[in-house]
Amino acid sequence: TTHGLSALSDLRFLEVYFGPKAKADGWAILKRLKKTFIKNLHSVKWMDEDTKQRALTKANLMELNLGAPKNYTYVPYPVSRLSYFNNSALAYHTKLLRMMIELDRPLNSETWNMRASTVNAYYDNGLNALFIPAGIMQPPFFSDQYPMSQNFGAIGAIMGHEMTHGFDNTGSQFNEKRQLEEWWSKKAQKEFKKRTKCIEDLYDHFKIADTQVEGD
Repeated sequence: TTHGLSALSDLRFLEVYFGPKAKADGWAILKRLKKTFIKNLHSVKWMDEDTKQRALTKANLMELNLGAPKNYTYVPYPVSRLSYFNNSALAYHTKLLRMMIELDRPLNSETWNMRASTVNAYYDNGLNALFIPAGIMQPPFFSDQYPMSQNFGAIGAIMGHEMTHGFDNTGSQFNEKRQLEEWWSKKAQKEFKKRTKCIEDLYDHFKIADTQVEGD
């Protein structure tokens, strides 16, 4: 149902599981985290000034999305109780039509690639945008009945993690205009690599099914 009738299932999920207070609390956390992330970026000493200024610009331009898309593109199609195959085929067909409708349109940082009910979150390098579905804004990660300190420690950690993807070894290849560019200086790249070596060293000592993990 979430695949074939995604818009309808999203709207129902939001109605039942993501009310106005949960949405307001979620936005308060997300905006506070972005503000703090930018404030912390000012104090990063290993970045040279040129790289840092571009990083700050990118961070300020980062778009935030919470809960679900603001609007849905509907392509109506018949649904039958008699044939799961036909329903599925039509669902894929209309999904392709929706994608084709977007072909001649400019990039939209509010375009979601996840259902509202998905228990996950992601950062999109091509959009410089963060997406936090309503599905993960549920216990144990978040509740509008939890104290804010608990929510910051749970869903806040996930939101913050996703933000850092804009500035990791992949995010560093996409500039503030969402274009592919090696915009970090050689010095900044070297310093970043130096600080991630501890993670490589940690995983170098792990084995999975008697196979040595390569930390890099």
